[in-house]
Amino acid sequence: MADNSMGRAPAAPGARYGDDGTSPDPGSADSFEILDEEEFDPFAPDVDDIDAQAADEVDDLPVVKEMPESHRHASVFDKSRFDSPRDALRELFRRNPGRRQVFLAIIDFCNDPHTTSEVAQVVEGVQRDNFSVYTTLSLCRILESAGALRSEVPESADEGVDEDGAEYLEVRDAPEATWTSTEDGLEVLSESREGSEVRELVESESQYREIYERLLGYCAEQGRTSAQIGALIDGDPLVQSPRRYGIHFVDGLEACGALVWRDRGWHTTELGQRYLDAVRA
Repeated sequence: MADNSMGRAPAAPGARYGDDGTSPDPGSADSFEILDEEEFDPFAPDVDDIDAQAADEVDDLPVVKEMPESHRHASVFDKSRFDSPRDALRELFRRNPGRRQVFLAIIDFCNDPHTTSEVAQVVEGVQRDNFSVYTTLSLCRILESAGALRSEVPESADEGVDEDGAEYLEVRDAPEATWTSTEDGLEVLSESREGSEVRELVESESQYREIYERLLGYCAEQGRTSAQIGALIDGDPLVQSPRRYGIHFVDGLEACGALVWRDRGWHTTELGQRYLDAVRA
């Protein structure tokens, strides 16, 4: 039997065949059949992936204490993983120097109880020049997990309504969580204000003491860019062996709260200034 497909390219998927069984011209308007006229959304969940659809429908998760026990998983900085909540918080700050200032600001603000929306105003101010993908609620949950905050969520006040003889339940928006700092959180906050971490950092690299102090004084005058700091430090004979660059000292001072990024530059914080004043005295 002769192969009728010889000499003819296979039809494209979705193409209509003519009455004679042949495929239309690939360049013609009838080459492809439009199956769905809706606009394609590349970020839409996979219709065959139930988990992806469920995740897409979740706007925000409840605070930890509201979640069923079976769905709770200890976070990296959960207090249960450490000897004490204070150790969990110290490690949280050490591993997340860029968020240190906002974490401390939240703990300080929540010395008195505040709602999530009230905390959000503080977070917005602190993160004005150091934006984070974490929401205020996520930041509070992290601190709650580490033992720095505790939350209280009032019960929803749904009420029955009788209107023109018809009774129905009026469902109201879920109330906001209220956050309050714990004793452990306030203790670590107090530690961070003493400046011991700055002294410990400099003492651990005593061969660079002059570099640290020069950098703090330099950034106390005005905000400095990374390029300016590199020009100040990278060519100094003190950092040639072992080799260190300006960013090494910036990272260390940021991690202990002595430097902060603000207004497109590195600035010496009040903590860093106190250390400078002490060594100069």
